[in-house]
Amino acid sequence: MQFPKFDLRYVKEALKEPINFWGMVGFGVTAVFLHDVTPLLLAMGTEVVYLSVVPVSPIYRRLVARREKERSRKLREAQREAFVRGFDPREREAVEYLRWMKNQIYSNYRKFTNSKEIPANLLTLDQRWEDFVDLLDVYRRRKHHLRATNRQAVQNQLKQAEHAIQNIGDKPFHAVRIEYKKLCVNP
Repeated sequence: MQFPKFDLRYVKEALKEPINFWGMVGFGVTAVFLHDVTPLLLAMGTEVVYLSVVPVSPIYRRLVARREKERSRKLREAQREAFVRGFDPREREAVEYLRWMKNQIYSNYRKFTNSKEIPANLLTLDQRWEDFVDLLDVYRRRKHHLRATNRQAVQNQLKQAEHAIQNIGDKPFHAVRIEYKKLCVNP
């Protein structure tokens, strides 16, 4: 039988578990109540066994992976909502309309099929909605970047680069490329 690799991430998660915390509190209260150190020694032994068994358990690892997946999903949703709040009113209205339409499709499917679960092909609507929000975000960032860029400065950089390429002469192609990049990066 091959044992799973010991990972400190799972040990940290096991330490944060409420059952571990309240177990240690229980042992501490018992030690105070009995005025004896024996419950604390028993607590240390129990903690060693707990931390050597629980973090390597496949069930616990799946639980931690599920929690992490849920945490990242919530973070992604919060970031999407922040994107939506940053949109122009017209863009926000389009996003909210698509969200409403998606929810209407889900509710109509449940209502007309008397089903509690939505099939996978309809769940792709969530992904398409997220793709639309991402598209709007990229569009908005590119639009602001283009508005912020000074066209005259870009034209001057391009003229300097073309002039430098013409004046290089017999340098190898690699050296030409390096000088061209230097001129394009540094205005």
